[in-house]
Amino acid sequence: IFVLWIESFEMDNTYEVTEDLGILNIGKHMVLSIGNVMTVVMRPGVGKSNLCEAIIAGGINSEVDALGFTVNLRGRGVLFIDTERTKNDLGKGYRRIVTRARAYSEPKVMNEKGLEKVKVYSYRVLDSADKYIKHLEGHLKTGDYSLVLLDQAADFLSSVNNETEAMKF
Repeated sequence: IFVLWIESFEMDNTYEVTEDLGILNIGKHMVLSIGNVMTVVMRPGVGKSNLCEAIIAGGINSEVDALGFTVNLRGRGVLFIDTERTKNDLGKGYRRIVTRARAYSEPKVMNEKGLEKVKVYSYRVLDSADKYIKHLEGHLKTGDYSLVLLDQAADFLSSVNNETEAMKF
């Protein structure tokens, strides 16, 4: 007899629960841990990009206002992908991150080019969901990130109503 469920995991009282490694907290409550996904859904123009910028700044400097979030990057970096804003608007956002994090006065945080452990990319310049995914895969393979922020994740799909494509992503 072939036992189909042999590959599944049966939980019982002998399992030793381990502590999740939190990345984002609000107050004392963990809202995102390593290996998990969190989604923020808001209408266009109400502040998703500003929220991302504040979270990044909080990851750089725990003493700054991160809109109620505490961020623990565990010594690793942040990857921030923006698919909507112009390069100029994204440049303004980058400068807001630096200012909010007070990174301009921290030599270990900044180098001559910019923020040491923060990579910010505009995908608006790309012309297809396939290119978005290829670029994201490349950035993930070459970076060491604890936190990846996709400002407008729906742009990584050619159709948000295609369940197969959404599950693959």
